[in-house]
Amino acid sequence: MRSGRRPQRKAPLVVRLGTRDYTRKEAADPSELALKIRRQLTDARRTLRIFGSEVVIARFTADDTRARLHLLNYGGRTLEGLRVRLLGAYRIRQAWAVGSGSMVPTDVMASGEAIEFSLPSLERYVVVDLDRVAKRRDGGE
Repeated sequence: MRSGRRPQRKAPLVVRLGTRDYTRKEAADPSELALKIRRQLTDARRTLRIFGSEVVIARFTADDTRARLHLLNYGGRTLEGLRVRLLGAYRIRQAWAVGSGSMVPTDVMASGEAIEFSLPSLERYVVVDLDRVAKRRDGGE
């Protein structure tokens, strides 16, 4: 999801606070509003999903050729086996963890629709750089 004045062309869901669909009264309870939006968006259309933790904040940015994922663990304990799913055709280029340097994501599963991988550990902060994979006209990579 992106915030802004105008909806993005490819946005799977547009949320406008203060409208009949998303009233200011609903926005007063952020947890309920977030639940409503997640239900409308559905898991299949979520750009980013994180499995195995509720104490990770993620920021994902991408352009036509590459992408970068920032993961911040604010829980205070090292996480092990965090699973990440990104919608889109990507290949992992590199991953770095603050304090320990280069890291190799494991259990990588990539299709033309999404890439999933696990991080062996997430102490505080990890950055994952990805390259966009061009799709061939016959549907392959």
